[in-house]
Amino acid sequence: MLKQRYEKERLSWNLYYDILSAVEDALKNNDSFALELRKKAESIIYQCYVKFGSR
Repeated sequence: MLKQRYEKERLSWNLYYDILSAVEDALKNNDSFALELRKKAESIIYQCYVKFGSR
């Protein structure tokens, strides 16, 4: 049971890093899909910022 769980997680993380690598390469080539994906990700991250003070 533990071995199957480990294998499933390992494969999932490998896929995650493969996707990150592919997107990074696409961004270097100014791929329109990757550029739009980056804009959306930046927007989501910006919305998650914790804002302090009156700025």
